[in-house]
Amino acid sequence: MAKFSPELSVSVIGTGDFGRALAGRLIQGGYTIHMGSQDPGGRREFLEAVSPALVGVSIVKIREAIQLSNVILLAINSDKHESLKQYSDILNEKILIDVSNPDRPSKTTSAAEKLQAMLPTTYVCKAFNTSSAYVLSASSSISNKTVNVCANDIEVRTIVKRMATDMGLQAVDAGGLQSARQLEQQQQTLCLGWGWATVVTGVWLALWILYVGCEKFVFGNHSVDSDSLWPLTAFNVVLASMAINQLALCYLPGCLAAFIQIAKGTKYKAFPRWLDLWLKMRKQLGLYGLIFAIMHACVSLIVFSHRRHRGPPRQGGSPQIIAVLATLFYIILGITSLPSVGALLNWREWRFVQSYLGHLCLLLSCVHACLLKFEFFHRLGSFMIIIQQPEVLCQLLAFAALALRLILWMPCISSYVWKIRKGYVRGGTRKDPEQGKAANGHTNETYQEEIQPGNTIEVFQVKGDVEQKKNEAEQHTEAACHMNTDL
Repeated sequence: MAKFSPELSVSVIGTGDFGRALAGRLIQGGYTIHMGSQDPGGRREFLEAVSPALVGVSIVKIREAIQLSNVILLAINSDKHESLKQYSDILNEKILIDVSNPDRPSKTTSAAEKLQAMLPTTYVCKAFNTSSAYVLSASSSISNKTVNVCANDIEVRTIVKRMATDMGLQAVDAGGLQSARQLEQQQQTLCLGWGWATVVTGVWLALWILYVGCEKFVFGNHSVDSDSLWPLTAFNVVLASMAINQLALCYLPGCLAAFIQIAKGTKYKAFPRWLDLWLKMRKQLGLYGLIFAIMHACVSLIVFSHRRHRGPPRQGGSPQIIAVLATLFYIILGITSLPSVGALLNWREWRFVQSYLGHLCLLLSCVHACLLKFEFFHRLGSFMIIIQQPEVLCQLLAFAALALRLILWMPCISSYVWKIRKGYVRGGTRKDPEQGKAANGHTNETYQEEIQPGNTIEVFQVKGDVEQKKNEAEQHTEAACHMNTDL
């Protein structure tokens, strides 16, 4: 290395939970650790009692700890960063790794950037702030945990990434120190990525509760006195409607995006803002739908057990069997959305589950609702009355999604979409021949755009990254080209 001599000595400033966890992992990685504290003598007995791995570790004053190593891990609260000014003379040209997360992160300047401005001759790096002391202290493997490393100096990022790898973590180069703003904001954001999905789900739930209540007990012929379980049965209709609607909302934006790209004749034009937001919230919408589906199954069991004296189920139990299958497929969709499970599937397997199995789940849900109320609908007779029933109204979005998907599966439409996925531009050619070619002839830009959340039409999650797609492209060229339309 040009600037920093290769060494295995690291100083950790701070003896709290996070400092102890980092020191323990570094020791396991083969590093010599010096811990800096304002009261070394008073801390030694405490550290050896709570952290057996730190027995015999050098515990010295902060100034001495800084002098002993070229790499300094700053494991103190960001409010205490001002105290480092007094050590600016010995921090010159040393690597200072900030692991803090401010309680109120700024959108314009991160804590790491403030450190860099305060210590201009120090190489400040932001890392390990997305991990927790509990995870680092765990005896189990942490190889699936990711550490984002950002610093203005490339060599500094390389050193810190190597250190994170030695600790048993996965290191990701997050670029310059400006990226620390997003890393800090993410740690203080409640339910990151769930905001709009929660709002949309809440609005739909309120509308269905209002509609079902009015239809059955205000304008309908249902008598409250005739059914002792009327609150439960009415709420069960709401749960079923929400489960079907949420799954339909997962597949509709993919169909709309495909038709928009067909209309524009290219995939190199951005989607409307509303559609982009809709595409990004599909995983959360689907998981909310799974919750409603499980609640619907539980409430249905309660209602059925209460009414078992009325005899066996109608239609020979066919609606119930179909409901069990639909719920099973719904659960499989939810399980495969977990990163730890999805990582075990190749692209073809994941596409089969999230696309074909998902559409089958949606179809079975609609069939279940129709069979369950078939005799009731037959007695109503009038189509206008039937269409107003919640059990039918909730299927409109589902049938729309299934109809659009069938159109997109037609060979003539599918082949044209396939051409667009490969980079075809109607009425012109690509103007950027400098783009490098991937292994199967596609441009690198093609793969990058395919995995963007706004352009990928998956249901519960984006599967894989750019490099994985390049490696699998030779075996699954057609599958990759259909990615945005088949899901």
